[in-house]
Amino acid sequence: MTDESDDMKVVALQQENEELRQQVAKLELMWTVGTRDEGMYRTLVEHSIQALVIFQGEGIAFVNTAAAEITGYSVEELMGSSPDVINALTPPDQQALVWGNIHGHLQGIAPPLPFQYPLIRKDGEERWIELMSVRSQYRGQTALLATFIDITERKRAEEAYHSLVDYSLQGLVILQDQQVMFANSMMGVITGYEVGELLSLSLEGFFDLVHPEQRDMVRERVLACMTGSLVAPVYEFRLVRKPGKQVLWLEVNAVRISYHGKPAVQIACVDLTDHKNAEELLRESERKFRNVIEQSSEGINLTNEEGLYIEWNRAAEQISGLKREQVLGQPAWDVLYGLLPRNAKNMKMYEYYKGSIQAVLKTGQSPWINEMSERLFQFPGQDVADRYIEQRAFAIKTNKGFMLCSVFRDVTEKKQAERELRLSHDRLQQLNQQMTQIQEDERSRLSRELHDEASQSLTALLITLQLVHERLPASSSDLRHHLVDALGMTRSTMDRLRSLAYDLRLPALDTLGLNGAIEEMCEMFVRRTNIAVTPFVPPTLPPLSDDINICLYRFVQEALTNVARHSRASGVWVTLNYDPETVTVQVEDNGRGVDPEVLQRSGPQVGGMGLIGMRERLDCLGGTLDIHTGKGRGMSLVATIPWSKGL
Repeated sequence: MTDESDDMKVVALQQENEELRQQVAKLELMWTVGTRDEGMYRTLVEHSIQALVIFQGEGIAFVNTAAAEITGYSVEELMGSSPDVINALTPPDQQALVWGNIHGHLQGIAPPLPFQYPLIRKDGEERWIELMSVRSQYRGQTALLATFIDITERKRAEEAYHSLVDYSLQGLVILQDQQVMFANSMMGVITGYEVGELLSLSLEGFFDLVHPEQRDMVRERVLACMTGSLVAPVYEFRLVRKPGKQVLWLEVNAVRISYHGKPAVQIACVDLTDHKNAEELLRESERKFRNVIEQSSEGINLTNEEGLYIEWNRAAEQISGLKREQVLGQPAWDVLYGLLPRNAKNMKMYEYYKGSIQAVLKTGQSPWINEMSERLFQFPGQDVADRYIEQRAFAIKTNKGFMLCSVFRDVTEKKQAERELRLSHDRLQQLNQQMTQIQEDERSRLSRELHDEASQSLTALLITLQLVHERLPASSSDLRHHLVDALGMTRSTMDRLRSLAYDLRLPALDTLGLNGAIEEMCEMFVRRTNIAVTPFVPPTLPPLSDDINICLYRFVQEALTNVARHSRASGVWVTLNYDPETVTVQVEDNGRGVDPEVLQRSGPQVGGMGLIGMRERLDCLGGTLDIHTGKGRGMSLVATIPWSKGL
């Protein structure tokens, strides 16, 4: 609804009313002329496009063709009709009003004109007419000359217009003559007042609804608009609602219109409160976002849907050496390509950066999206020419496509530390390997000495003691008893020395193989401890290196030693497996086990130096040690080594 349509309707109504008044005046003048012009008068009246009726007494004295067409009755049916026919033209609830106006006017009491009321046609259709009447003489008697037009379409248009206004989502108010002349229902909803309360407000009363801080501004603009001064029609102000004095933000469009023939100001209002609150929340969110972005220690950048940088935070400046103003508005591929080391720059690389970024902006997909990656860049003004940058990029969906955001940090120092750590680890592995070799050499030497020297000496001692025992007389019972004890101790010592020598020396792995050596070790363990051992070993193994064979053999040996010393187990299962990549040995017992929490706190110290040695040996070969245990549920040690690396 616009002020132009409102003005046009008002002007049309004024013109119709004026035409009716002029027509009545003409007809009244013709009656006054007398019978000498009656022929001309009848011709004019009968062919008039306006309906004409003469009421006289209780009936109709004259009716023209236009009136018959509007009512649906013929001229003959209407002429001289009884009150019943006339009543049939009027809805029952309107009959008293219509006849009251007609009789009153015949008696000299003029009703408000023009007069509008519904008319019922002969076919039952209801139409609206607008009637003008004048009291005069017809054929020597008092009569009421009435002319009317069909305003049904106009009434429907007005009803639609008023419905549109009243149910508009905009609040509408018309200010005129220092008061509120019109307000629709939405204006009542917005202000919290009933429409009747708004219509009772003076102009200043309406201004009192405006927030005090903007009241003078609104008053000045409304008064200027009412006088025809040129002012901006659209502006915003705060309004104080009636219930609870809640403050609303309104956007208004104030225009000067003609209302009932006089200048007025029509104000259309829209409640902007939710929009304003949302804007404030958005501003607050943007402030928080900006604070997070600027306080972040990681570089953050963001492109728009065209690939131009719209965000480059402080950390990004510090890491890259590029200022925010140097980057914003630049294509991401140009900036990133410019930061590549000189030896990495070529047209193929430039096209790669440009194409891959544009693909993300279009589809949101790329192999490197949402993946952590490392790049080597050369930043201006940096002490170290090449810097390692770790970054993760992700796409942000928008209505126009995708934006690209990257989070990155300088990991050059981290990479250097990792390199030094790897070097230290490599050196440690070399030392461990050397130490392992030294240990094996020392074990072999001790084993030989125990076998070649100590064992031979004990054998000679045993023979001598046996000879002495045989030559002692039977009467030397005490001495013979001591010799028996000495012989037993010597034999026991020899057994322990042989066992120790066996443990110290490596079996002939090149002849027995790891599987055969493990089976032999299990047999020896059963004989020494009386603990049942079940080995599960394959008949053949891939060609393992000497280091792997020695490491896994010592692992099983140390694991069985731990079982004998700590587990209180009655059974042990040793399993050797391999696949195309790794070889695995598992030693599992049914002993008392270890509480996992204790193992978590104590780590390898639970098994003494044995577990530590296992881990170190395995680590030197890139292997791992897994421990599975539970209190009262035994323990399982699993050693895994990538055997292909040992070839």
